[in-house]
Amino acid sequence: MSDFNPAQQAKYDLLTSLGLPESQAQASVMTDTNPPVAAAEPTSVYAMLKIKDGANMDELSAALKAYSAAAKASAGKVNGACSIADGEIQLIETYNSPAAMDAHIGNCFPHYVKMLPHADMSEIICVCNPADVDFWTASASAWGASKFIVTPSM
Repeated sequence: MSDFNPAQQAKYDLLTSLGLPESQAQASVMTDTNPPVAAAEPTSVYAMLKIKDGANMDELSAALKAYSAAAKASAGKVNGACSIADGEIQLIETYNSPAAMDAHIGNCFPHYVKMLPHADMSEIICVCNPADVDFWTASASAWGASKFIVTPSM
């Protein structure tokens, strides 16, 4: 993008070269200079990827460790935990705002794509501020989980 500095342009180019849509790459890169502002309440997300038969567990573990480190360092991340158990990758994360998800995607997508040869996204469940349901539905639906729920918190 013409308004990006060289580091932002390099990140944008990397994200789009890995298959992230241009609009998401732009939103993600922008969080590097415009950090997320906390929404009325945080969003909690549970996701699970099923590990494929024959997966290279060393490569998968390395990618998940890099993903976890990038996730924890993302602006607007309240909490994040990842593990591998019983043939599944478990992700439990809390974001302070929709923009925090954009930051997370920008930092984690390069590591996430390294997990995909070894695992398939199976479940995503988001519990969010009622005002943010549309954002989370659009954002989280992009990952192709067979079980997908976005529900407003009470």
